[in-house]
Amino acid sequence: MIIKYFYKVQSKMIKPKARIYMRFKSIIFYLIIFLILFFTEFPYECQSFTANVDIGTGSIVFNPTISGTVIVGGAGLSGVTVSDGTRSAITGADGTYTITGVPVGTYTVTPSKTGYSFSPSSSLQTVSGANVTGVDFTATLITYSISGTVTVGGAGLSGVTVSDGTRSAMTGADGTYTIASVPLNSYTIIPSKTSYSFTPSSSLQTVSSANVTGVNFTATLITEPTYTISGTVTVGGAGLSGVIVSDGTRSTFTDANGNYTIINVSAGTYTVAPSKTGYTFTPSSSLQTVSGANVTGVNFTATLITYSISGTVIVGGTGLSGVTVSDGTRSAMTGANGTYTIAGVPPASYAVTPSKTGYTFTPSSSSQTVSGANVTGVNFTAISTTTTTTTTTTTTTTTTTTTTTTTTTTTTTTTTTTTTEAPTTTTSTTFSTTTTTTSTTTTTTTTIICSNTIPEISQVNPSKGRYGSNITITGKNFCDAEGLVVFVKFGTDDIEAPVLDWKDESIEISVPWGCKPGINKIKVITAFENESNLYPFKFIKLLPKINKIFPKKGRFDSEIEISGINFGEENENSLVLFNQVEAGILSWDVENIVVEVPEMVVGKNGRVVSVKVKTTYGSSNVKKFKVLPTQGK
Repeated sequence: MIIKYFYKVQSKMIKPKARIYMRFKSIIFYLIIFLILFFTEFPYECQSFTANVDIGTGSIVFNPTISGTVIVGGAGLSGVTVSDGTRSAITGADGTYTITGVPVGTYTVTPSKTGYSFSPSSSLQTVSGANVTGVDFTATLITYSISGTVTVGGAGLSGVTVSDGTRSAMTGADGTYTIASVPLNSYTIIPSKTSYSFTPSSSLQTVSSANVTGVNFTATLITEPTYTISGTVTVGGAGLSGVIVSDGTRSTFTDANGNYTIINVSAGTYTVAPSKTGYTFTPSSSLQTVSGANVTGVNFTATLITYSISGTVIVGGTGLSGVTVSDGTRSAMTGANGTYTIAGVPPASYAVTPSKTGYTFTPSSSSQTVSGANVTGVNFTAISTTTTTTTTTTTTTTTTTTTTTTTTTTTTTTTTTTTTEAPTTTTSTTFSTTTTTTSTTTTTTTTIICSNTIPEISQVNPSKGRYGSNITITGKNFCDAEGLVVFVKFGTDDIEAPVLDWKDESIEISVPWGCKPGINKIKVITAFENESNLYPFKFIKLLPKINKIFPKKGRFDSEIEISGINFGEENENSLVLFNQVEAGILSWDVENIVVEVPEMVVGKNGRVVSVKVKTTYGSSNVKKFKVLPTQGK
């Protein structure tokens, strides 16, 4: 406007020939300005993501979640499977759950756990472009009763204590009893009263869907002198309740402190033995002689029997790392090859469920029963719910500019808006994904905002840890779109860490296998491929330890299982040695290795060798194994 005004004023004050000259100069002036603007490189580069949503293949970017809490008696209830009909999640120790990767739609969310009812029994929820929270349920333990009568000489006997190992009741004047509030399970019912023996001495009962009645006993008065046998059963140094201790004729339960007393024992010799499902005992039994006095101090040590649940999670035919696989109480993380092992699993039935942000799984969960052996082959196939591509545009202007790119297909509409503000150097990108389904009129928009700035790590907590430890990285400018976290090993390849959770200001990861002992450097790489500062983290190495070899002897090529801890992930440093002879590895995970016995020189009576495990971080203890001669030799 100033140039035009100047031109008009001057044109009125000069002659025609001069006016033509002035017009020519004006044209030259504007041409110069145009060329300067055209060839001047704009100092800012705008970057954006194009978020693709393909309804035809079911690939949806940034699917929301459904979350809530399940409580019982005011406290969180773990191990509850919550399903939307396709996907599921299991509540943690605090009763919370999150179903991830939920596409837009309406779902019936239903909780389930054996032995519990829920209020409400289900909840109808609509997912429309945002996370759905507060889908809560209240659980009630389903219980029944066990009842019966104790008689002596045809009449009811009062004062008899009848117990299921956890709860007890006393018979009334008519000899009847009722044990109330008994959850679903199997129980051994035992009556007891000083100076009486009972037939039967105990009764095995299963509570499943109704009250159990008619659990009757007949008492006999003991006239001869009787004594007691007593002691304690412990596990891990603490008393273990609910253990049945029997002398072969009479039985009793240990109390909350692990103490027990078998009453009405006549003089004689007895084999005292403890039993409880899911435990072994040392000693397994104890021979005791009762002669004129009570016998005390007949003690036992219990060991919880546990097994493992293992398998592989794959995506596109290859292993997927960073997947959390849970049985509702314990969990494990898949390694670089997609394998996982949930260790320390007691005998019971479990719903095994995988989860990782940005993925759905087939099956969504798997019902498994642990009973007498490790459970293997619990595998899942992952499907990525996120497709992200990167585009780069350059705008040649010195003022604020907005560039919009729109791409449309028959089932997809994707809009990406990039805004650059001068003179600052911050690029703010808004990802707006609009999905339109041709069979309905429903339209949904999900928005995620990221900043194309350098990420910065301000803290790593904890600052040291072992393989598989969970750590939290806090800082800024990580972006809401997931990137990478690597442990930098100078002179060798960097190690990518499994990502558990990713937010703009915090990231949770699992420490990967292969870090160097001592100080490592952690680096965050965002979806924009911007790299953070290096932050120190102390990696604590753990040497492998062999606990058991099963069987303890075998021939060349026979399979044996080595159980222990800290075996880590299999790599070029993974070895099992029989007197320095390398064994063929069939399977390898954190706590279990299966190998073939290598060919060795043995005598006609066999040969005892030393077996040890070697990993990236060193050698294990040594366990003995007997190599038997090959048949026919």
